[in-house]
Amino acid sequence: DYAYSEDSPRGGDVSIVGWHLQALKACKYTGLDFANLTRCYKKGLDYVERCQLASGAIGYSGPNIGGGSDGTTLAAVGALCFQIWKSSASKVARKAVRFMDKEMKFDWNTADSDLYGHYYAVQCMINNGGPEWERYNKLFRDQVLNNQHKDGYYKVVGGGNKINAVAGSFAGDGGYGRHYRACLATLMLESYYRFLPATGAKTN
Repeated sequence: DYAYSEDSPRGGDVSIVGWHLQALKACKYTGLDFANLTRCYKKGLDYVERCQLASGAIGYSGPNIGGGSDGTTLAAVGALCFQIWKSSASKVARKAVRFMDKEMKFDWNTADSDLYGHYYAVQCMINNGGPEWERYNKLFRDQVLNNQHKDGYYKVVGGGNKINAVAGSFAGDGGYGRHYRACLATLMLESYYRFLPATGAKTN
């Protein structure tokens, strides 16, 4: 859980489990022997799967939607985790991608501007490929390209609205928010010419 607490009554959430699963995959790619790594990643994937709804949406800490989330952000987190540990053809990933393809929205100047969710979405959609990636590429690309200031930073998201996100700390106009937005936007655009070794596939 937060601060790596092992006895938190909250029980964790898909967002932090997603980061842990990516870290575990990085450990595996070192070629070093990490005790219980297989057991850990399988338990993490089991947790994510338990949080998935029949629609393909994934809840924050259970199979329900709430707390500012519409299910698309964490569907992207879950899809990427299953892609890097299993494959894009895994049931959880396929259900999540179908849900995102149908429900995910992105408009920089409205409440539908959760950059954290789209940071994950661009990775899992480009891994998935096909018409889902083509539609998503059209959804996100110009929103990011057209909202960069000439000095390099990215404009404030949301248009004054509360962001539809679990945590929208990237939305502020202070130094932290600007830096966070620039990191997320840059990583999203890098998906065109970089690839995750964990997926085993390059992208153009």
